[in-house]
Amino acid sequence: MQRKMSKPPITMDDIIRRAREQLAVVQQFMPSVYTVPLEPKFIAHEFIVKKLAVFTSAKSPLCVVFKNKDPGGDHLKVMFKNGDDLRQDILTL
Repeated sequence: MQRKMSKPPITMDDIIRRAREQLAVVQQFMPSVYTVPLEPKFIAHEFIVKKLAVFTSAKSPLCVVFKNKDPGGDHLKVMFKNGDDLRQDILTL
């Protein structure tokens, strides 16, 4: 009788680490300057990979932080979520 090897559970730290790795890969293919889709007047020049967060809800939305091209400007946080309504998440923020 063979025993099945069970996989260790995936932790939130694993998810965040993997998401940051993937964001760093995406960043390599981004132009040097771009507008953020949700706010076209905001000009960004890179993601702040270390500040990427994953919310603990069923769909695990991402909170991505963009670095402002304007040196005196604030960073912009944007929530990305696939296949679900963001209105409930906005209430919790």
